[in-house]
Amino acid sequence: MQQPQNSKHYLSGLIFASVSYITWGIFPLYWKMLAHVPSEQILAHRIIWSFFFLLLLLVWRKDQTVLKYLRQPRILGILTLTSVLVGSNWFVYIYAINHDHIIDASLGYYINPLVNVLLGMLFLKERLSRIQAIAVAFALAGVAWLTFHFGKVPYISLYLGFSFGLYALLRKKANLQSMPGLMIETLLLAPAALWFLWHVNQQGTGAFAHY
Repeated sequence: MQQPQNSKHYLSGLIFASVSYITWGIFPLYWKMLAHVPSEQILAHRIIWSFFFLLLLLVWRKDQTVLKYLRQPRILGILTLTSVLVGSNWFVYIYAINHDHIIDASLGYYINPLVNVLLGMLFLKERLSRIQAIAVAFALAGVAWLTFHFGKVPYISLYLGFSFGLYALLRKKANLQSMPGLMIETLLLAPAALWFLWHVNQQGTGAFAHY
């Protein structure tokens, strides 16, 4: 009975991962339509609307896991760190797209799976099968080739790859549910995002409802 269950989890994980990367590939088309809006404001709105969306979803599901996490200082500490990682990752990605660094951003998400493999081997004691090692070697060669033709150190790509890799590692080690964890992360970032949006609106430079 265990093998079919593992196969089911593997297949669902593969599907979710594929959808995630396809979505990230399409995101540049969306961010480009907002190129006239400062990246900081896009990030702030992404945080705020993500929070409310997750809140409604968890209320609809009657999921009280968030309340359990909020009562545990260790979990709050981990989610504070991961909120900084995911928030900065979001900002760098939006900034890269809106300032014509789409190749840098794309390369970052080629690097990210390799970072995940590296961190999994170092900190989670996972090991690659022979066919997996060959696949990783091909992916590494592809990234090295792209980086060589890029002609300079891809700082944006490296930050995107490593920040999201560290984020995934911390969330994996903490063993927290995805949606409640993300909701708390956006909750922790929301006060700063709200203050920033209020501030730019007061300054007359806010884009929301003005463009």
